Amino acid sequence: MGYPEKLDLAFDADQMNVPLLWQGSFMDAGRHWTARGEGFEPPMGFNLVRFPSGPPFAVLNGDAAWPTATGKDAGYQFRGYVFDEQRRPSFH
Repeated sequence: MGYPEKLDLAFDADQMNVPLLWQGSFMDAGRHWTARGEGFEPPMGFNLVRFPSGPPFAVLNGDAAWPTATGKDAGYQFRGYVFDEQRRPSFH
C-alpha cells in the first residue's frame, strides 16, 4: 500500500503481518503486469525496515512463550479490506 505521505508498506495476507515498511517511491510493478507476474519486486524507496517473520500479535498468559504459528496455522483468516473516505485501507 502506498500512502500520500510517501510511506509505503507491504501487507502479507498469507501470514497476516506487515513484513516491509519504507519511504519514497513504491515499486516498479511492470513485470507483474506481463506473463505470470511471478517473483519478488523490491521497493524502490529508501529507509527500508524489515520486520521479523512470525505472528504479528498474540495474547499471552503469564510467562508463556511467544507463539510460532502464523497465518492459517495460527487460526488467522484474511477477510479483505475496506477503504475509508481518504482511500486508506483497514485490513480485516
